[in-house]
Amino acid sequence: LDPPDKPGVANLVATLMTQGTTTRTAPQISEAIEFLGGSLSVDAGQETITISLSVLSKDLDTGLDLMADVLLNPVFAPDEIQRKIQEVVAGIKRSQDDPGTVSWQAFMALVYGAHPFGRPIEGTEASVPTITRDDLVRFYQEHLRPNKAILAVVGDVRPAELKSRLQARLGSWQPGG
Repeated sequence: LDPPDKPGVANLVATLMTQGTTTRTAPQISEAIEFLGGSLSVDAGQETITISLSVLSKDLDTGLDLMADVLLNPVFAPDEIQRKIQEVVAGIKRSQDDPGTVSWQAFMALVYGAHPFGRPIEGTEASVPTITRDDLVRFYQEHLRPNKAILAVVGDVRPAELKSRLQARLGSWQPGG
């Protein structure tokens, strides 16, 4: 769902969601999940943005608090955006030294052409620096909505309990268009 002229927006949104919220800094998020011995990540793929949480059942409430905060309250801080843009561009440049990556990207562009599958998920060396905070916020507001989400849960939790826990944390999350 990246804008055609700005491949890499979804990837940058995903990368930045754990880099600070309205209530926690990136180090606070990282320290909180590490204290639990769990993991919390946001990743962009060809067709999805995936938020993954892994915690022990005894730490589920804290884990869900962190996940909901990252999902509902990302700040997309300008200094973090610039830092991540530089990291992504550096990664793209490094990947150009890998023949497998270069041939895969050429193959995808040949097979899919102008279709989004023909563009690299991380964007291009030219497109990523043109991505603005407004682009990120617009993408987030349009696409990270409950009516566009699928929730999958595995582990030691009862569905009724999980439903009430999720409702308490995500009940204010509004559907999009």
